[in-house]
Amino acid sequence: MRLTLKVKLAATFIVVVAMSAGSIFLAIQNLGSLDDSFNTVMNGNVKHVAQTSAITEQALTISRNEVNLIIAVSQADIDKYNASTDAATAQVTKELADLRASADEEGKRRIDAFSTAWGQYLAISAKVGQFAAVNSQIKARVLSQNEGESAFDAMLEPLATIKANIAANPVVGPNDVKVLAAIDALKDSLVALRATESNIMVSLDDPTVQAKYAADADVQLAKLPAIEDGVSHQISVADAGLFNVYKGGASKWLEIVKSYRQNALDNTNSKATDLASGDATKARNTAMTALNAVTQYENDQMTQASDSNGALYEQSRTILIGLLVGSALIAAIAAIWIVLSISRGIANALRLANSVAAGDLSATATASGNDEIKDLVDALNTMARKLREVVAEVTTAKRNVASGSQDLSATAEQLCQGATEQASSTEVASASMVEMAATINQ
Repeated sequence: MRLTLKVKLAATFIVVVAMSAGSIFLAIQNLGSLDDSFNTVMNGNVKHVAQTSAITEQALTISRNEVNLIIAVSQADIDKYNASTDAATAQVTKELADLRASADEEGKRRIDAFSTAWGQYLAISAKVGQFAAVNSQIKARVLSQNEGESAFDAMLEPLATIKANIAANPVVGPNDVKVLAAIDALKDSLVALRATESNIMVSLDDPTVQAKYAADADVQLAKLPAIEDGVSHQISVADAGLFNVYKGGASKWLEIVKSYRQNALDNTNSKATDLASGDATKARNTAMTALNAVTQYENDQMTQASDSNGALYEQSRTILIGLLVGSALIAAIAAIWIVLSISRGIANALRLANSVAAGDLSATATASGNDEIKDLVDALNTMARKLREVVAEVTTAKRNVASGSQDLSATAEQLCQGATEQASSTEVASASMVEMAATINQ
């Protein structure tokens, strides 16, 4: 095949362009892969991590609501926290459904594990809410401090009136002293009973101590009728009505005491606290561990994608650098090859032209390859050969002209000699004619 300069330049250009196009194609293809991986991570793993974070936040909201329900002092607060818990539960359910819908098989398996643990936690949390909703501790304290105190004060008023009536008598007899002592003993018993009932409420955090105070209160209650009988047998007929009023007030107060004692002993707030800090916390931690496994799986996938993208980037960079260096080397080698072939051919042609110009028609030039430079050198060689042929012909003609000149010179000499001889003969004849004329004249 004839490798002309056009073919060499075209081949070099095609190779460099092809390598550049390959680099661009590889870059575009790998950029597409990186873009797909990025979109997968953003629309998948990152979104899933955000959803698990939202679930964690809602779980913390439910946990805080448990505490708030336990310490709530009004039904309005209880309703508010229950509504917040319901909203958080609904949000978790929605996030879980969305999360599972876009997860792969392993992700779904881990999400299902969390869903199971989460359901168990919600069941325990609901019990915490039920205990907290009873709010027996708050109810007992409110009942004791409000209705209980009012009933207690109302109950003691008739006894104070009886004492005032006795004190108003001009003469206080021995029986009156006994009545006063009995009333004071009754009042002391009632105050002691109230203190014991109060201790039942303040020992909510220790059921054992609470049970002890309840037993002490039962003993005090059992002794109360005898103390009341001692007062009723000693008071005057005039004060009997007041004592009956007392007994009615005492009955009402004891009913209130019974109610707030039962609330205190039910101790639903403490039960809610124990359940929230015990089984509920364990169940929530189990659920959060399962949720963390989902988050860890998504993070592992993001790490794997990052590593894959990094490897793809390194591979692409290496290939692109290789193609770039290869293109540069090929272009440089081709340029050097073409320049050298041109410069060497032109140098040979220049030497031939200078030699011919100096008169050396025997000079020749050579050129490697098979291109336009070789054509130029061949043309110059042909020109030199033609010049040699022309010079040779001229030389031959010159020799022939010289030989003809010599022959012409010889002929001219012969003609000159003949003319001389003829002139001599003419002179002789002329002399003869002169002599003849003279003779005649004579």
